[in-house]
Amino acid sequence: MACCVLQITGLIFGGVGMVGTLAATAVPQWRVSAYADGNIVVFETVWEGLWMDCVSQPGLRLQCKFYDSVLALPPPLEAFRALMCAAVVLAVLAFLAAVAGVAYGQQGPRVTGTCVLQVTAWLRVSLPLWGV
Repeated sequence: MACCVLQITGLIFGGVGMVGTLAATAVPQWRVSAYADGNIVVFETVWEGLWMDCVSQPGLRLQCKFYDSVLALPPPLEAFRALMCAAVVLAVLAFLAAVAGVAYGQQGPRVTGTCVLQVTAWLRVSLPLWGV
């Protein structure tokens, strides 16, 4: 049972890591700059991401614009984009490999259903004890 719990826990953490990698690649908040015009009140906030720039002004909605040309991007931004795309691909492949490892591990696919039932029963018993 401990092996099954570790497999399912690893699968859950892998899924969370994959979603986190996708989210970090997509959000425009890689660099945030706030412009204040001589006082404490923020006049304008600029978000720069891998794929777009966004500008937010108080009282107005958020305006985002995708980069016009891939060729006009600075080299570090191009490198960040390539590395994050590679990280997303590797995260998806690792998650699929983890799913295959859990489903068709050493014990075979029939025992995996029993493993999932054991983990589900363990969670039903332990989560109320943790106050969740």
